[in-house]
Amino acid sequence: MLWRSWVSFTAVSRKLRYFTTAMAIVVEVYTRPEKDSDGEPITASYNVITLRNQSGKRLHTFTISGSRKVGEQYLLCYDPAADPADTKNILGLSLFSTWLLPLLLLFLGILLISTSVLCYFFE
Repeated sequence: MLWRSWVSFTAVSRKLRYFTTAMAIVVEVYTRPEKDSDGEPITASYNVITLRNQSGKRLHTFTISGSRKVGEQYLLCYDPAADPADTKNILGLSLFSTWLLPLLLLFLGILLISTSVLCYFFE
């Protein structure tokens, strides 16, 4: 857990150095019936978004999973050198998933390791 949170945190920091910020605008929202990992039917939500740079020029249009409203605008980071259809090269700037979750997992890992070491020495 500790290693995974550190790797996640460093990957996000590396991406923020090389990625470019763009405004994402939701142009269409649709749902599709799918099956989860247990084979149970679920309804998956998808957003068709358009990326625009600071001057308003349209860069790319692609589909990502999510449940935002049509017309909603938010910031995304993307790799300008990568294939725009590859959604792995897109990083949402939400505070929780980008920074707080990796830091929280890192803190919990350090806390669990230090607690077990202290219990071992002071038992």
